[in-house]
Amino acid sequence: MTTRSVPATALDRRRDAIRGRSITAWRSSARTCSVYTREAERLRETLRDVLGWDFVEGHDPPDGWLIFKLPPAELGVHPGDTPQHEFTLMCDDLNSTMAELGEKGIEFRGEPRDQGFGIVTTMLLPGGVELLLYEPKHNSPLDL
Repeated sequence: MTTRSVPATALDRRRDAIRGRSITAWRSSARTCSVYTREAERLRETLRDVLGWDFVEGHDPPDGWLIFKLPPAELGVHPGDTPQHEFTLMCDDLNSTMAELGEKGIEFRGEPRDQGFGIVTTMLLPGGVELLLYEPKHNSPLDL
């Protein structure tokens, strides 16, 4: 048995935790999504205060640059003519989620509609950011 002469790093602990799983699991464990808007501060406030997302201050000393912990995610690969990507949020009950967010000032474009994969709506967020919100009708890997 070997012993370490230096403390284990976060990467070492992550590797130990996934030992026996796919080698790509640890390489792809760091995920990020960036949203760009002229009203970044207002959008950060909405994600913090309305959606209640956990966050850390991005810099020391704190300067208001918040980095949010995202909800668990899944990745779907769809056929298409133009390469692109999309960031969406899922919920268990679209009507109640819309009612709750509406009470907190979030607006939506149009009525919910069935898109086959789920019942969808578009959230209108500060800075002109539009985000698809949907109640899935498909199987999800989130409980794996």
